[in-house]
Amino acid sequence: MKAPMPERHYRGSRICRALGNPTAYTILRLLGRGKRQPTELKDIIKVSLPTICVCLRTLRNLDLIRYDNLRQGKLYYIKDPTILDILDRLETLVERIQKANY
Repeated sequence: MKAPMPERHYRGSRICRALGNPTAYTILRLLGRGKRQPTELKDIIKVSLPTICVCLRTLRNLDLIRYDNLRQGKLYYIKDPTILDILDRLETLVERIQKANY
């Protein structure tokens, strides 16, 4: 029988899976610049509101983002700015891989 995966490895893999969704990735990048409502995200990313809401729910369930309730809706924001450092490092890795392939 296989040994169980440590909880932090499991959670890390779930975050990686979410980051593999270009819409979720873009949402995190946009929220890194400031709080936004789902309709703002929809207008910027040019995808449907249901798609935005599914991504927001996924990111919220992973505890990467939070929201404040407003009269006119919810205002989403990054819970921990460490995620932005991780995105920066991922993009640096992508650039290095691209350079190494040429």
